[in-house]
Amino acid sequence: MKKLVVLMVLFLCLCSSMTAQESNGYTVIDQDIKIDSLLERDQEWHKNNPLWDGFRIQLFFDAGNNSKHKAQEVIEGFISKFPEMPAYLSFREPYYRVRIGNFHTRFQALKMLSQVIKDYPQAFIVKESINYRIPSFQDIFPKEEEEELYNQDETYPED
Repeated sequence: MKKLVVLMVLFLCLCSSMTAQESNGYTVIDQDIKIDSLLERDQEWHKNNPLWDGFRIQLFFDAGNNSKHKAQEVIEGFISKFPEMPAYLSFREPYYRVRIGNFHTRFQALKMLSQVIKDYPQAFIVKESINYRIPSFQDIFPKEEEEELYNQDETYPED
């Protein structure tokens, strides 16, 4: 019985002495200076090596006398519907091919495929070397979000 009472008193003392950590809602990140230089080296490497393993969507391929003309019609029609999406016309004997996009993941390609499959039912995803582009600030934060970030009326505590 004495042991039970002692354990209960000890438990109550421990519970009352514990407090939650207080936070002001901000996080301070302490990182090694070398991380910035590694990121710069990585970006420099990608500038010199712009090709990356990725995916594209093949809209058209054909061989024959009129295949180049047909491929040009397909690419012009696609660009008129999706002007922001890069499109590529290539020739690998004996086929002319029209491929679109620079997708890093198959999931990204699937999302676009679901949009173009209505107009190009023969379209499919292919694995290919794509043009790598380092995302800009505008890619990460579109214009509307950028304005929200800069127009916040928050005051930050002094350290």
